Amino acid sequence: MPLHYRSVFQIRDADPAELAREQFGTWLSELGNEGVDLSPGRRSLDEGIELAVAEGPDTSRFRLRSSGYPVRLMTTLTAHRERGGRAWLWLEQEYEASATNVEPLKLRPPGLIRGILRKISGHDGLAVLTEQPQRVTAAGLDVLIDVLCDDEHHVPVVVASTHPWRNPSEWTETARDLTANLTGTAAVYVLDREATELLDGMVAFEDHKVYGGAVRTYLPGVDPASTADAARHRVLPQARIMESPGRAKMLLTMLPWQQARTRPLPEALRRIDANGFESGTKHDTARLFREPATADHADQAAGDLVPRLSAALQEALARIGQYDQQLREATARRRAAEDRAYEAVGQAEEEILDHDATRTELDAALDQVRWLQSELVDSGLVERAYAPVPSDQRTPQLLSVGELRHHVVRLRRVSVDLDWEIAERLDESFKAATWAAKAWRALRALDDYAEARVNGEFDRDFYAYCQQPPPGRTGISANVVAMTESDDTRGNRRFAAARQFAVPVEVHMEGRVHMWAHVKLDSAGRTAPRMHFYDDTAGPTGRIHVGYIGPHLPNKQT
Repeated sequence: MPLHYRSVFQIRDADPAELAREQFGTWLSELGNEGVDLSPGRRSLDEGIELAVAEGPDTSRFRLRSSGYPVRLMTTLTAHRERGGRAWLWLEQEYEASATNVEPLKLRPPGLIRGILRKISGHDGLAVLTEQPQRVTAAGLDVLIDVLCDDEHHVPVVVASTHPWRNPSEWTETARDLTANLTGTAAVYVLDREATELLDGMVAFEDHKVYGGAVRTYLPGVDPASTADAARHRVLPQARIMESPGRAKMLLTMLPWQQARTRPLPEALRRIDANGFESGTKHDTARLFREPATADHADQAAGDLVPRLSAALQEALARIGQYDQQLREATARRRAAEDRAYEAVGQAEEEILDHDATRTELDAALDQVRWLQSELVDSGLVERAYAPVPSDQRTPQLLSVGELRHHVVRLRRVSVDLDWEIAERLDESFKAATWAAKAWRALRALDDYAEARVNGEFDRDFYAYCQQPPPGRTGISANVVAMTESDDTRGNRRFAAARQFAVPVEVHMEGRVHMWAHVKLDSAGRTAPRMHFYDDTAGPTGRIHVGYIGPHLPNKQT
């Protein structure tokens, strides 16, 4: 059945199996099924309604299946505790129409998830999932910003600001209703007036702020220093909210639900289905009947019946085993499809943002060219205004990363000494031409930066140079430049060794140095190519040394 709703989070200070059993029982009571036996096994609650409970050493699963008309619905709650101690709850609701002309289910979370989050908070990294929006005061704003910038959370974080002239209490109620269907799929926070004003005044958060009664959906991986990153985090203006609250509510709900349905499950939960959890648990019929049956030898007629029943049972168990295997295979295919869909959505979003940034840059460059040409014409230098660009100043039309090796000789102060076989692995991607163009632009920027340093035009590092290149010098966005690696990467022997590359002995007597500085040629997908370099512009060679172009080097995420 198609997946309609999913919520996955960790819980703290509670036994996941006990909590799941309690809340599933409460939910069943609310549906009119009071006092239901939740011991392992299968049982019918009513015509067309089946309950299945399975228990294993670390996992419990509760499933209610309705085969009614016009919609078949299945709700599954899984509780799991990892051997390391982390406790998970995983709720899914699936449905399919059993009649024609059935409207899709509305985006309303199951009552079960509301009961769970009313009882206990869910955790996803630093993000906290609750039944009701969480109020943020000025004193708690720093904590919220930590949540937004946290790399460990996966759910979107939805932040509602206070309306500038509406009654704060009334607007809080509006925000509560607006976000009511996000329970379990997003962490929701509402800023009070003081927190809204404080965030609005934060220079460091200028491009990522939310104010004036707007609501913003922050995707994981917020980078306040990146202007380009701000476009990822959608803003719902208060004018749109007031104009059509119902439509605004739907727009706000769609993205977190879509992400929740397509986001890959945590590895601990993926293993549950992959290992066929339910076929090895207490409710497994095959397991219950593996002990040999005993017959009353005094009753020969009954004794003759046992072999026939045993044979029929074994045949039924074999069919059950085949069904379980087919179910596991179908689940594995579904999970793989979800992974591909989630990756494709992420790549598409990155492509759109990259295209928008390129278009903005191109428009600015064309505006500047037109203006400079008009200035030259006004000065009587018509021929100079429309003179062709010298061949050594033209950007090569690259179709592959491998073609870069034929053009690096044009660089005056950049030495490129790398493994071209690794670099050419990038050419297996349909984005090879894009990566090649970005790599060449970065190499040109590094070349101009080194020239500016040596000539005394600039005295800071490459990141600062890219924030504001000197007049006439090539630059790239500072958002794709990193001058070092994380402490986790630098402190890991294997990760650090992967970032050691060759340099002349004048730079280092061993002929190798760590090249922590790098340019991000792409941030999407698993390849996420990088260019690593060493800045020796203040050293004996006065050059930039590029030691690596290729797929992202190993770190904790890869």
